[in-house]
Amino acid sequence: MGRCSNCVRLHAALDEATDEVNLLKEAIASPPHASADEPDDTIAIYRMLIVKARSQLRGVQAQLAAERQVSADLRRSIRRMSYPSPSSPHLASEPVEDLRLDELTIPPALSRCHNHLDHLDTQLAAMQNISAVHSPS
Repeated sequence: MGRCSNCVRLHAALDEATDEVNLLKEAIASPPHASADEPDDTIAIYRMLIVKARSQLRGVQAQLAAERQVSADLRRSIRRMSYPSPSSPHLASEPVEDLRLDELTIPPALSRCHNHLDHLDTQLAAMQNISAVHSPS
C-alpha cells in the first residue's frame, strides 16, 4: 500500500528536520575553527544551527497536528457515511474487506493514519531530545 500525498509531504518535512538536527550534531562534533579573536563567531554559528533545527521541528509538529485533525475529522465523517469517500486516499488504498463500515472494521481501516502520526511524533521527540542536549547554556 502506497503512502498518500499528505504522508509523503510529512515524511519530506521530517527528513528535512532530521537533516537539520544531523547538521547540528556534526557542527558540535567538529566545530568550525574560529581564531582566538573570534570566539563569538563559533557561538553564533551554534545558536543559528540550533534555532534553525528547532524551527524545522516546530514546523513538522504543526503539520503533524494538522494531519491528526484531518484524520480525526475523517474518522467522524466515515462513521456517519454508509460508504467510503473517494477523496480519502488512505481508505481508497485499503483492502475492500476493511471498508465495511461497522464497529469491527472502522478502527483497522482508519487507525493506521494515527499510528503513523504517533510514530512520527516519537521520531520528533527523539530529535528534540538531541537538540536540547546540544543547546548552548
